[in-house]
Amino acid sequence: MQKKIVANWKMYLTLSQSVALAKRISNLKSQISNLAVVLCPSFVALEEVGKAIKNRGVKLGAQDVFCCAKEGAFTGEVGIDDLRELGVKYVLVGHSERRQHFHETDAQVNQKLKMVIKAGLRPILCVGESVEIRKRGEECGYVAKQVKAGIKGVPKQKLDKLLIAYEPIWAIGTGRADTPEDASEMQGWIRKVIGSARVPILYGGSVNSKNAVAFLRADNVDGLLIGGASTKSAEFMKILRKVC
Repeated sequence: MQKKIVANWKMYLTLSQSVALAKRISNLKSQISNLAVVLCPSFVALEEVGKAIKNRGVKLGAQDVFCCAKEGAFTGEVGIDDLRELGVKYVLVGHSERRQHFHETDAQVNQKLKMVIKAGLRPILCVGESVEIRKRGEECGYVAKQVKAGIKGVPKQKLDKLLIAYEPIWAIGTGRADTPEDASEMQGWIRKVIGSARVPILYGGSVNSKNAVAFLRADNVDGLLIGGASTKSAEFMKILRKVC
């Protein structure tokens, strides 16, 4: 299975900065041909980033999608058909920042995931526990609940479209990553929950050039979801060169 590196640029980069970074990454085409690299810029940068990486071996991803309809009177939302028309191939669903700041529910995440699959795109279901849940020793049950809720009603044969990203909330943007050993254990547990060896499971949470290789060498880790470090050109290039 080709290792997947997904860059979530969140709201860190402007349009011009996003395009410039996308061009630098796409220029590494021959060096990263053994990786599946996905860039998830902000909505406003999707079209231009898509042009910058076209035919360069790098795929386009979106950070979110509207859950409940393909079109209609939903001010400020972006529909799945818009994303598909822009050449998006992957869509993040259920990121902890969406759950926390925008109060997204498991039911909404499930709606998004099914909408993405129905459109022929690939959802990246994000799951992960808070530090309080981990301290209570309840992380396995909590993550299993998120996974089951996310894929509820999805036929098993459709799960081949799915990717799962395990991002412990306490590790996102804190500089305090999980250990490769603990990540491997949790991701092995997630694989048992979904009952499929064909679903790639990524690790995310304070990934950087110092720990990326160790995470990818761990059992059950099929790739990385990288946030802040992927927005820094030199650091992300270093990660790509180290893991390819």
